[in-house]
Amino acid sequence: MAARPAPAAPAQGWAGLLVALALFAAVPVLPPLRALLPVEQTLVLLLPVLAACCVAGWWFAGGASLLIGAAVAAIVAVLAVGRLLPADTRDVARAWGLLGAGVFGLVCVAGTQARSFFPRALATVGLLVLLALVLVTVEGLPFSWLRDRMVGELAGRNAAAVLGVPARMQPVNEWLHLPAEAAEAWAANYVHFLRQLSALAIMLFPSLLALELMAALALGWALYHRLSRTPIGPALAPFHRFTFSGQLLWGVAAGLALALVPTLSPLAPLGVNLVGFFSALFGVRGLAVIVWFTARRHWGVRAALIALLLLALSVAAFTAVELAVGLCLVLGMTDVVVDWRDLRPSAPEPERARPGVQ
Repeated sequence: MAARPAPAAPAQGWAGLLVALALFAAVPVLPPLRALLPVEQTLVLLLPVLAACCVAGWWFAGGASLLIGAAVAAIVAVLAVGRLLPADTRDVARAWGLLGAGVFGLVCVAGTQARSFFPRALATVGLLVLLALVLVTVEGLPFSWLRDRMVGELAGRNAAAVLGVPARMQPVNEWLHLPAEAAEAWAANYVHFLRQLSALAIMLFPSLLALELMAALALGWALYHRLSRTPIGPALAPFHRFTFSGQLLWGVAAGLALALVPTLSPLAPLGVNLVGFFSALFGVRGLAVIVWFTARRHWGVRAALIALLLLALSVAAFTAVELAVGLCLVLGMTDVVVDWRDLRPSAPEPERARPGVQ
């Protein structure tokens, strides 16, 4: 066991984290996210991660309270798996959540406390993918088995969402005085939107599993550092300062090569998922750039974003999503070269150097 470190300084405030936790926990009641994310009950991912962080904190500093916290989080996670998930997806979600938390805990214990979160999360995803491939090979499960189970799960979620559309939209229709034809057309477009999201999720569900786990890792890491004064690494930087090495662009390039080169067509699904995974990371980086600009009241950028939002609202729902995702992706990838957040440094924090990796 490592020597006891000095107590950590109080972490950032709770407001942003509580909002993020609420959004992460609200996935089961948000039909668009239910149609996209592989694991619906996100507590199955979050609680084992919190338990793993407690075990890592105990490893570095000891203390019975950390082991008790790990045990409580693990027990609640097991109960959540048993009560919240349907039987046909329970084993897959439980295996992914527990394996992800276990690998993350090992990565934390094997590294030093000076290592930041993002490299640990990437290492966890990489090791977990290799471990999943080994387990699938040993068990002899075809990849199509997991895909078919995912198709059935998403179809069931969409069916439930479609049945609830008229009841949810009735108050809105009455308030806006929409004619019956317009209400029916909106409902049809919404159903089509959910089906498009599900088609995208089926194609990208390995990368979506990895991204959903990374979100759980980040929230579990942040929650642990607010509940405990025993650090297992640097606290997360504010979201508007989120960044990482531009070398991850090579992941997008490798994925495009696997997906587009004809001689590598058997590996095309892997390439598509590599593109999806790394593009999503750059999209989140682009969203952080947007938050940085709007938080510092750059009125020209804010006006442009409002104009883009109004344009998006005037077209189909899926097109609006494509516009928003495209903007975030362009900003995230060009931030590697332009470094948007250093063009006009903000006055309130001139003494704080921007971290290279979160």
